[in-house]
Amino acid sequence: NGAPGCQRVGARAARKKPPYSGKVYRPWGEKVMNRDNDTLYYDGRCPLCNAEMTRLAAHKPDHLALKDIHQLDLDDVTKHRMLKTLHLQAADGSFKVGIEANITAWEETRWGWMWRLLRLPVLRYIAGLAYDAWAGKRYQRMYEPPFDRSSQGSPPRH
Repeated sequence: NGAPGCQRVGARAARKKPPYSGKVYRPWGEKVMNRDNDTLYYDGRCPLCNAEMTRLAAHKPDHLALKDIHQLDLDDVTKHRMLKTLHLQAADGSFKVGIEANITAWEETRWGWMWRLLRLPVLRYIAGLAYDAWAGKRYQRMYEPPFDRSSQGSPPRH
């Protein structure tokens, strides 16, 4: 039977486990992601994006699918909206974009504790600004035609 104190510890530990409901939990019980498929959409023509997705693919949970936007059948407006920043679609159909999509995708890997630090308000703000600036420049460099002065004529002289 064991000592009475050991039985109480075992019973207390059993009560602290979160009930299994198809969701992934952190040890302290906070929901991270649903075990149904979540999908991370990325730009497969971006070398840095491809390198990050290769690293993520090696460590991601099974319920996270990685999809190259260029391999999807999308209208041009939707495609270019999605190419501007990372998108993560949760199993319930909701989306996270930008740095939030990145944090959510990485937080269940062995480096998740580092990514979760980016949820702290000051770090989240700085990381969001940095990601948005980088994503905007990347999209502009890859998909927007450069300004051609020769087709616009000379600027007026005053």
